Amino acid sequence: MTAITEEIQEVPTILRTSSDGCFEIYNGVWGSYLRPCFDPEANVEITEDHLIKFELNENIHRIPAELWAKWVKLCFYFVDKVESSVEVSIRILRSEEDPSQYRFLVPLQKVSGASVRANNFDQAVDIETGEEITQYPPTGWIPVGSSHSHNTMSAFFSSIDDKYELDDPGIHLVVGSIDTKNMKYAIAASVVGNHRRFEVNYDTLVDATAIPDMSFNDKVLEYVDYSVAPIPVYGKYNFPKNGTTTQTKTDIYQKWDNLKSWGWSDTDGDYTDPFYWNDEYKGTSSSEDEPKLKLWTVVDTLKDYANQNANDPNRLNLLKDELNDFLIDLDVLMEKSDIVLV
Repeated sequence: MTAITEEIQEVPTILRTSSDGCFEIYNGVWGSYLRPCFDPEANVEITEDHLIKFELNENIHRIPAELWAKWVKLCFYFVDKVESSVEVSIRILRSEEDPSQYRFLVPLQKVSGASVRANNFDQAVDIETGEEITQYPPTGWIPVGSSHSHNTMSAFFSSIDDKYELDDPGIHLVVGSIDTKNMKYAIAASVVGNHRRFEVNYDTLVDATAIPDMSFNDKVLEYVDYSVAPIPVYGKYNFPKNGTTTQTKTDIYQKWDNLKSWGWSDTDGDYTDPFYWNDEYKGTSSSEDEPKLKLWTVVDTLKDYANQNANDPNRLNLLKDELNDFLIDLDVLMEKSDIVLV
C-alpha cells in the first residue's frame, strides 16, 4: 500500500468514497490491500423494499390522446399482416421549450418474429407529419423514452426488454393484447432510471382516450420492413448446384451469412435500438466463422413464455412436458453424435 499511503498524510482507519462505499487497508500475511468494510457511522439501512419504491412527479405532462391514438393505430395495422409475435417500435421525444409537447418518431426498422431492429435513429419519420429525420435527435427535441408493440401477446416487460431498456433512462411503454375484433388493447407502462424499472399505471403517463379518426402518416409504412426473409435449411443434405456438383452445409450457411440486406449478419455489431431482439434461427456449425444460435435467446424465450402464462397451470404443464421430451431427445443426440436434428 506504499502508493496509497504516500498520497495520504495520515491514513484513516476507514476510507470513505463518494460513490463506492467504505474501504479499509487490510494487512495480511502476504501483503496489504484494500477491501470493502462496514461504515461505523452509517445512519440508515437500505432494503430491497426501499429500492423498488417509486414516486411519480405530479406535474408530469401526459402524452396527448391524439398522438397516442396514431401510434395505437399503427400497432393495430400490423396485427393481420405479420405473425403474432412481431413487434414495431417508436422513439418518444419531448420539446425542450414546452414539456407538454411530444413527438413520436418511427426509426427505419426491420421486424421479424418478436424482433425489432434499427441500427440507429438517424433515419426516422414523424408518425404524425411524415417529416423524415436524418439527424437524431432533431434540434429542439429531447429523447425521453420509447414504446413498442407486443402485437397480440400480453403487454409486459420481457427479459429482452430489460436487456436493452434498462440502459435507456426515461419512460417505456408496451402495447399488447391487441384484439382487432373488439378493438381493445392493453398498456404496460414504466419509468427507467439507474438501471432499474419502475412500473406505473399507464394513465399517469398517457392519455389513452380512444379517438377513432386518428391515424399515422402514410410515410411511416416506408420505414417499417416486415417482409419475410428466406430461411435456410440445415442438416446433412445434398442439393443440385450448377447441375454437376453438390451444395454443402457450409454453402447454405454462407448464403445465410450473405443476407446483408436483412441486417442479419453477426458482423453488424451491437445495435443501438433498445428493442432489438435477434431471434432468428442460425443453427449450429462446425466452423467458428459460421453463424450460431445464441443460447440466451432460447433461454429468454422460455422465461418469457413462462412469465406470460404464470397463472395458467395447463400451459405451464404442457411446457414442462415438451421440455422433458426435448431432454430425452438431447440425450440420444449426445450419445450418437452422427445424428443431426433438423
